Amino acid sequence: MGHTGGMPAVNVEISSTSDACATSLTATPIGVDEAAELARTFKAVADPARLRLLSIIASHEGGEACACDLHEPVGLS
Repeated sequence: MGHTGGMPAVNVEISSTSDACATSLTATPIGVDEAAELARTFKAVADPARLRLLSIIASHEGGEACACDLHEPVGLS
């Protein structure tokens, strides 16, 4: 979706090759540093509104959504 009403497009790329995705929680117990890094990553998306925004953007064609498409569903500016 392109730009509308002067609102910028928002594009989110989620990579499956990040370090956080490469960490296995079941192969061996994770260390203190890995746990802290994963906790920071999870905290960034732990808010329900943030999860909905990521889902809305990811579900748009090409993983791109206009900012105007994001305001109404979550009720945040």
